[in-house]
Amino acid sequence: MPLHIFEPRYRAMIAACLAGDRMLGIARLRPGYEPTYEGRPPVVPICGIGRIVACEELADGRYNILVQGVARAHIDRERPPNQPYRVACLSPVGDASYDAAAMQTQCDQFLAICRRMTPHLGASGEALCGIVAGCTDPRECLDMVASALIRDPDVRQHLLETICPLARAAIASGYVAQLLAQLQHDADDVN
Repeated sequence: MPLHIFEPRYRAMIAACLAGDRMLGIARLRPGYEPTYEGRPPVVPICGIGRIVACEELADGRYNILVQGVARAHIDRERPPNQPYRVACLSPVGDASYDAAAMQTQCDQFLAICRRMTPHLGASGEALCGIVAGCTDPRECLDMVASALIRDPDVRQHLLETICPLARAAIASGYVAQLLAQLQHDADDVN
């Protein structure tokens, strides 16, 4: 996930992450957060944990970073506000058990849909297919492709909270199939 960091509190957070293990939690704010955005509005308790894999610090102190998701976590409690950014205690959220053969079949179907999208995505679609071709874990492949293609924040949060890999694959496949149908419809309208 590419992020542009410009708020002073998040600049401080990224500086601390870069000085440490380069890990950060990314939580979604609960709907209705706007009036308390400058403070500490409530967040959804399931968040993503990511590692900063690339960073560009700009002359004015802003950052462009690339974060690779590595885990899901539950926010157990927030620590007292000793920094301008939020710090929390987290517990890992693992995947439920699943049938590996069924998961591979589901991921193969998902990737087939994604490959059909490649002509609509241009160079980024080709790059995505190249990246996933190197994945050996179907769950990692699914999560990587879903992250790249699914922009709807509600669907992304639903995927993050879904601990069954087969269910995640079904949700992602359905969403991406709808996206492909819309892209094909739009292309037909142009022609």
